[in-house]
Amino acid sequence: MPVIVIAANEISYDTQGQGDRAILFIHGIGADRTVWKPLIEHFSKNYKCYRFDWKGFGESRLNIDSSFSCDILAKELKSIIDELNITTDFYIIADNAGALAAIQADIDDLVHSKAIIVINAADKFKMKAKYKQLLKSLADNSKMKMVDKVSMKEKLEKKQAYIETWLKEIGSVDLSGKAVYIETPVDFIIGKTNNFVSMKDCESTVSRVPKSRVVQIDAGDYIMLENPQALIQEIEDFITKYIPSLQKKT
Repeated sequence: MPVIVIAANEISYDTQGQGDRAILFIHGIGADRTVWKPLIEHFSKNYKCYRFDWKGFGESRLNIDSSFSCDILAKELKSIIDELNITTDFYIIADNAGALAAIQADIDDLVHSKAIIVINAADKFKMKAKYKQLLKSLADNSKMKMVDKVSMKEKLEKKQAYIETWLKEIGSVDLSGKAVYIETPVDFIIGKTNNFVSMKDCESTVSRVPKSRVVQIDAGDYIMLENPQALIQEIEDFITKYIPSLQKKT
């Protein structure tokens, strides 16, 4: 797999599809870029799809210890986008802590996308889930295929140290005071039984982010694997109907 170097760490990535429009997929805690496979298979028919592994996850290497805080990851996200030369109109689809990095990057005016689709995250992220809880929720998950559950369990066990560090660093993120400055349309998608954020948290966030909405999907921590069709349908509705409706209002 191709690699780019960001802050001395080797970031593995891949691309699929082609066209004038693009989507950047950003994974969250305990996962890697392979979690997006069902969505890539669908969206690569009409979009150029980019995905990468954060430092220390998947096939990426963390050569120099560095922070997993939102502001650091936001800066690294900008560098990743620059290195991948994503210059076409693009959307961001991001999960939990990866989504927080994307939101931070938007607030800091580092990254400019057409929209951000946020999965299981809000502008206030008082994280209660711990590493053992993530393992238990995975074991109890009745919506995921066994092959996906086994794969995710292996990833969680292999990356325990990085996961615990990331959980600790984003444990009390509060971007609510700056949320009003997010001009990019944002779709907050929440799994009904996820461990990361509540519907109330997302509704509060939407009240602060000018161009945003929230929808709840029958899923948990891994919506893209548990209920990919519902997720795809929501994303397409947001892009093709909700965003154009905003343009009509202006």
